[in-house]
Amino acid sequence: MATKKAAKKSAKKVATKRVVREVEKERAEFRQLISSNPNYFGTVKGSKLKAVKKVSGNTKYEQLDCLGFYPEVDLLEAILQVKLPNGYSGTLCNKGSFEYVRFFVDWDGDGDFDDPSEDVGLASVNVHDIANADGPCLEATKPLSYALSVKLDPSREYCKTPKLVKVRAILSWETPPTPGDPNYPVVWGNVLEGWIQIRPRTYLLAYLKDYIDFKKAKIDPEMLVSDLPVTEAKVVPPKELEKIYEKHDVPPHRFDFQKIASIAYAIAKTPSLLEIYQTDSGFLE
Repeated sequence: MATKKAAKKSAKKVATKRVVREVEKERAEFRQLISSNPNYFGTVKGSKLKAVKKVSGNTKYEQLDCLGFYPEVDLLEAILQVKLPNGYSGTLCNKGSFEYVRFFVDWDGDGDFDDPSEDVGLASVNVHDIANADGPCLEATKPLSYALSVKLDPSREYCKTPKLVKVRAILSWETPPTPGDPNYPVVWGNVLEGWIQIRPRTYLLAYLKDYIDFKKAKIDPEMLVSDLPVTEAKVVPPKELEKIYEKHDVPPHRFDFQKIASIAYAIAKTPSLLEIYQTDSGFLE
């Protein structure tokens, strides 16, 4: 029994050493290396310090693979994939390390992210060495997915003019991207870009002050404080959508999906309805 325990302990030590060796010096000693030579990885332009080993945008350990926007709450989000079980400076019992994402938005549509207002913030997440698990459904627990987000405060257009803006997210392990630098040179991490649509302005009662003389109209100006919406978003019926989409190759099962889905559900529950539907397609209306 003692021999078996000793063998298991020895095997565990060998496995631990093997894991440690899998993390290259440039990763395991990253902070020490850039402290002794800020240009160790060749990321400092114009530096007189010689690069020792050039590394740029290495995604072996982590990577951004998706950008998205939640327009109802103005939340810009990036999905980070942590790919490996080790290389993150310690387990959950230790401090671990940090993944940083800085977000940029090209508000003025000039093709760059250089204006001061176009740096919209930094988000971070604490990551650790987490071993791959054994057991049912746990055979492949990597990558681990994290969502990092920033809240935007966008200007808006009215609904007749869609506001589409380009966004950029810069992922950098252990070193937060410099504020206002959309071209920050990443060692461990990557850069991702995409397009988002900003939620349109609502027509509010307050906006009418530019067009109406409230005194003549005998409207109490105090009503403006409430910012009550004047109109709600219009629901376009399928018949109108059919006319709108007739030149755009959008099939009925797309623009009238809700109706078709309800019919399919009803027939699935009561198959005998199919024969009725084939002779009278409007029987469920």
